[in-house]
Amino acid sequence: MKEVKEKIMSKSFVIGISGSIGSGKSLIRHLLALRGVLTVDADELTHFLLAEDKSGYRVALQLFGDQILTKDGRIDRGRLGKIVFNDPQQLRILEDAIHPLVGEVFRTMLDNTACPLVAVEAIKLYESDLIRVVNSRWFVNSRVNSQIARLKTTRGMTHRQIADRLEKQAFPKDMKIDYYIENSRHITDAWEQVERVWCALMTGSVFRSAQKALQKKTPMFILDLPQ
Repeated sequence: MKEVKEKIMSKSFVIGISGSIGSGKSLIRHLLALRGVLTVDADELTHFLLAEDKSGYRVALQLFGDQILTKDGRIDRGRLGKIVFNDPQQLRILEDAIHPLVGEVFRTMLDNTACPLVAVEAIKLYESDLIRVVNSRWFVNSRVNSQIARLKTTRGMTHRQIADRLEKQAFPKDMKIDYYIENSRHITDAWEQVERVWCALMTGSVFRSAQKALQKKTPMFILDLPQ
């Protein structure tokens, strides 16, 4: 998908973190949080929007009907997942409806936060409105065996389920990436890569100004993970 929409200016410097399922995007987001960055998980925003009586709940109910509800009226994400992940067209319909809502919530958060540095993790970063507010694009890579091990441990997925999800995942061929992070090894290696990217960003005046503003607002207790 080509990035044809005009960028939306934000008072915060926004880092966008994308990558395949199981690549370890959340780890990179958490390492940024240790530096005082306000971090947001787009999946968590989606889960919030799908809660009963929220806008995403009403939209999903209109699209897929009562079949996605539990007996007590909540959305069963397992049932919804079976519908959309087995049918690319249904997945696109859901994403087209939910992504704008996620973007709206995130922009509201940006408008109301005093934090000058924000990071958002989103597997569909390049296919949603979130890309319009991002200043720096990070893409997390990982070896397939590492992805499989993570997904089995964290999500209880079977090897077949993982292989199916990985096979169906695709990213825009023309997506622009500023920094790659290879996340197949130890956490200390990921920490060192984040450190290098951070230092590289410090050469830019916009990020440097945001980082200085962050130091004034937040005590910078940076954990020395290798030790």
